[in-house]
Amino acid sequence: MHATARMSSVLSSTLPPRRRLIRNVRPFTAPSKMPFDQNKLRTILARVASEEVISFAERHQGEQFYGFAFDCNSDYFQILLAYNTEQALQDMAKRLKTAPLKPFLPKFDKMMEEKFGVKPKRLFHDKSVTEIVELLRWECADWKYRAVYNCDDNPEWAALATVLSEEEDSDSNREMFLNAVCHVLQDIRPALDCLNRTRDFRAFVIDHDESAESAWARLERLQTHDGA
Repeated sequence: MHATARMSSVLSSTLPPRRRLIRNVRPFTAPSKMPFDQNKLRTILARVASEEVISFAERHQGEQFYGFAFDCNSDYFQILLAYNTEQALQDMAKRLKTAPLKPFLPKFDKMMEEKFGVKPKRLFHDKSVTEIVELLRWECADWKYRAVYNCDDNPEWAALATVLSEEEDSDSNREMFLNAVCHVLQDIRPALDCLNRTRDFRAFVIDHDESAESAWARLERLQTHDGA
């Protein structure tokens, strides 16, 4: 037998069949992510928020607050603290009611919405001050103390938020995040009690791109579930 033929015969007898090699190779599957630690999130956020709320209450004893909000951006696990007073709400409503209407504003707003998807600011000239007050009551962007504190300014929270934003990018995890933040409202109740509050004071959690109605519905749903 030719040397080359003998070598080919030896190799073919020592190597396992190609089909068997392919059959025994297991396909790669990425490890599934574990849900983030909600207890850790609640512990850190409750500590950070409680300290800031108490500090804010001490600095603003002369003002009476009707609302507090965790104003969130769940895409980046960012949380801002916001507060508002009835007096500030009334003042804002009066300013919007009497603000002069710029003649070219409607055309500019239409162009911005069509080209860039930027929704125009609402106009209130056809509404009463009372109606404006109720429309703006839970609009954190119009509150006197909006974004008064960014939780990212706390190193411990900033580190956790960085990890979450890098690892958790699904809609379900963003909703879990908002649910966990809602539960923190209960955890910081002693701190909220330090505020000079109206009798109908309320606190809630809202995401950056949702309506106040949706935010309240989430909170009420969780409260109903927890009370069941």
